[in-house]
Amino acid sequence: MSAVVPSNLVKNLSGIFRACVLSVISVSLCSNTPGHAEDKPAAKITYQDQILPILRDKGLGCHNQDKKSGGLRLNTYSNLMAGGSSGEVIKPGDPDNSRLFLQVTHKREPFMPPKSEMLAKESLDTIREWIAGGALETARSKVAAVNAPKLDIALKSISKGKPDGLPPMPPDKLGLEPVVRTTRANALTALAASPWAPLVAVGGQKQVLLYHSDTLDLLGVLPFPEGVPQVLKFSRNGSLLLAGGGRGAKSGRVVVWSVTTGERIFEVGE
Repeated sequence: MSAVVPSNLVKNLSGIFRACVLSVISVSLCSNTPGHAEDKPAAKITYQDQILPILRDKGLGCHNQDKKSGGLRLNTYSNLMAGGSSGEVIKPGDPDNSRLFLQVTHKREPFMPPKSEMLAKESLDTIREWIAGGALETARSKVAAVNAPKLDIALKSISKGKPDGLPPMPPDKLGLEPVVRTTRANALTALAASPWAPLVAVGGQKQVLLYHSDTLDLLGVLPFPEGVPQVLKFSRNGSLLLAGGGRGAKSGRVVVWSVTTGERIFEVGE
């Protein structure tokens, strides 16, 4: 004799079964969801683990302890970061301005490795990522302050060579009142002459004086409150004037003015 199961009990058991199945599916889906999986941190690219093997394979032949082409040695991290006779070759955080990366990608001469094909793309990507990540020595190293470009000073819009038309000269509205007056003449700290215009820039205390080289008339005063300008230089077309100076052992600043307006184009330093 078969037992008779009430219909309402069948419905309840069916509902419980469906709920259990949906619960199992839900748990299964959640366990396979990438967002719930344990995220493993990406392995650090370091000089010791990834970069040195590449350099040993391609670069140490002419840049080792015994041979240092261009004064550059790649056999140790400290030697590499010290650079060569032309200065540093690695700018942590800035591969596009790191001389080593530009040379191994054949974007700047002398190419590395010399008289050989460019490194494999995988190796180049590794070097780029290493520099961009702060150029770590080992996995335990801490990322130091990186060299990220903060200001575009290329001034690509500025033409080179002799300008068209009249040579750049200061405007009539440029102030003539000196920033500092001294009781007696002081030593000349900097001097520069425009390559095309009858214009001479003279460095003084907290100011740059612009004189007409033919008439010796004062044409304008460019304030330099940062201190005393020690370097003055006109651009190749004479439209810009650069001054570098400051207060000895305290602060320094580089400033670039437009000769035709007297306005500061940009400034760099503290």
